[in-house]
Amino acid sequence: RDTGATVVPIASRRTDRHYELDILAPFTVPKTNDLERDMAEGFAKLVPALETGIRRGTSQWVMFQQVWPETPPLAVRVFPVGSPIESELLEKVAQALPERPLVDRKPLVKRRKDDAGVDSR
Repeated sequence: RDTGATVVPIASRRTDRHYELDILAPFTVPKTNDLERDMAEGFAKLVPALETGIRRGTSQWVMFQQVWPETPPLAVRVFPVGSPIESELLEKVAQALPERPLVDRKPLVKRRKDDAGVDSR
């Protein structure tokens, strides 16, 4: 949206001896003074393209990160400690966030042991 770049949805799938690519209709995301409406219109165009690509090769659909993790990730600092960009406001926000000890976090991926007793994923 911000750059005005055209989005070209592309889906690939493996067949017996090669790959097939689906190049779907390009689109742009509008850029008006209403960010929420612009994003909704952009997603209204993107979601059907994703659905088409997934539908044509459901067994090959892979997400490179968990979409719905069991435990939310820890908050990440926006600026490194001591950065001149860091401000009092950001420090107040950081102090307001509750600390979450690592001990209470559940693993996102359950580990299992193989026949030799070695942890594997």
